[in-house]
Amino acid sequence: MPTRQTTKMAEVDRQIERLVEAAKRAIVRRLAIIGEMCVNKARSLPGPSLTVFWDSEKGQPLRSIPKHTPGYIDWTANLRSSIGYVIVVDGEIAKMSTFEPVKGMDGDGTQGAQEGKAFAERLVAEYPHGIVLIVVAGMKYAEYVQRKGYDVTVSAELLAEQLLEQFGIKSKTKPIDGSKDSQRDTG
Repeated sequence: MPTRQTTKMAEVDRQIERLVEAAKRAIVRRLAIIGEMCVNKARSLPGPSLTVFWDSEKGQPLRSIPKHTPGYIDWTANLRSSIGYVIVVDGEIAKMSTFEPVKGMDGDGTQGAQEGKAFAERLVAEYPHGIVLIVVAGMKYAEYVQRKGYDVTVSAELLAEQLLEQFGIKSKTKPIDGSKDSQRDTG
């Protein structure tokens, strides 16, 4: 006996669209979890211990910078504050980290937070299609610090790769403008 379609195609199309939107929301939720974990990882990397002496003539501390360690010294906290993420869905921001400033020895990180957020927002236009997680360190010198062998976002990128695999999300890593900061394209 032949079958006959009784549901109108418009209703089938609407149901498919609802399912696609629900799947996109689920992917964005998972990417947000990954983004938050990456930001927490990158911002919480320990810096080296400093030896601080007091200069009584100048009335200020003297700093003795330790030998090379994987963690960097973030005097102003701008570099750590510039680390964040944005999730882009078809060219629009679906979710973005808060880029909350952290306090440093010589600064409050406000400039870093502003530059990190602005950098992430500029990258959105480069992804008009698909769903993308972009993790950034938005200070202009982030790439320089990373090239010197310090871990700015490397461990966060490795964590993202592991988590994407655990969540079953296909990923591609692509450097931005030659920097070490990466985007996770769930294409």
